[in-house]
Amino acid sequence: QNNPNSKKIKYYENMLDIYKNIDTPIDYEKYGLKSSVKNNNKKYKFSIKKLKDYDGSNINEQWLMDGLFEYKRSEVTDKTLSNDFYKTTKRILDNNNNSGNKWRIFDKHSSQIKIILYFFLIVIFCLITINPIIQIISFNSNAETILGTIFSAVLLGFGFLAFTYILESEKSVGLIIGIFFSWIFIIGSSIVFFQIIQHDIILILCYVISLISMILISIIIRYMKKRTKYGNQMLGKILGFKSFLETVEKEKIESMVMENPTYFYDILPYTYVLGISDKWINKFETTTMQPPSWYDSPNGFSVSSFGKFIDSTISSVQSSMSSSSSDSSSSSSSSGGGSSGGGSGGGGGGSW
Repeated sequence: QNNPNSKKIKYYENMLDIYKNIDTPIDYEKYGLKSSVKNNNKKYKFSIKKLKDYDGSNINEQWLMDGLFEYKRSEVTDKTLSNDFYKTTKRILDNNNNSGNKWRIFDKHSSQIKIILYFFLIVIFCLITINPIIQIISFNSNAETILGTIFSAVLLGFGFLAFTYILESEKSVGLIIGIFFSWIFIIGSSIVFFQIIQHDIILILCYVISLISMILISIIIRYMKKRTKYGNQMLGKILGFKSFLETVEKEKIESMVMENPTYFYDILPYTYVLGISDKWINKFETTTMQPPSWYDSPNGFSVSSFGKFIDSTISSVQSSMSSSSSDSSSSSSSSGGGSSGGGSGGGGGGSW
């Protein structure tokens, strides 16, 4: 019984070794299981684990947690949120964009005037289109001419609607292209109307004056949106903060990291909101930093790989959280990773 080489002693020693190393990650490649592990990881793009109940007082944050972990779920993935979480997103956006918040940022009086200008725009449009249409219907029995005139009126209205919307949207991307195509509709329909009223100088003059008036009203609407004093203060702070993040020098960054080692991670979410995350990440490429406690990667830590991981995860989260049943394509799954801490995501082989 005391023989150290006995089969019974060897059995228990082997069992002790197994239990001792039970938490050691399995070397799947050693057993030829690499491909099966990759297939398992493709079950979802990301997962989010609930670590504790929300104990704050912000109603939007409460709705976010309730939407994520409804039905007493403790973990969700992109498949869980697809075609469902968009309801929570809409609820939060509607609450943030309520009339109370809107009138804190924008002047209510200027918005009322803008509605009146839209009314005048519609009235002028009716004046320059209804009369030619009535004349065509009264003196021309050709169905093609009548339909062509009505179609031209519709094109003119659509052109000015697009032109006014593009000017008011304040979006530089596609602005020139949008204005170009809207003016194709306006000019094309105007040519048709000029052919109809070419024998009436007064109608031509009224049409030209009306077109100029509509253009001026559209431009005025563009600049009618006026911010309140509070709105201007907030805009100034946001633009100032954005400018600082874009222009801050390397020496200043290093001193801030020395004072606060998590400064890069604290500011990173704001850079995504402001659309300058790439610039912010690039500024830290040569700065030595400790990885966050919730991040893990088999390839080691680097700011660039961490940035790619965050980009991939945010893209997956946005796609899943905003997809509805009418856009099921965004809920398809691809790569993914394990989970730890508050959740996990693919793209860097890490988790968060």
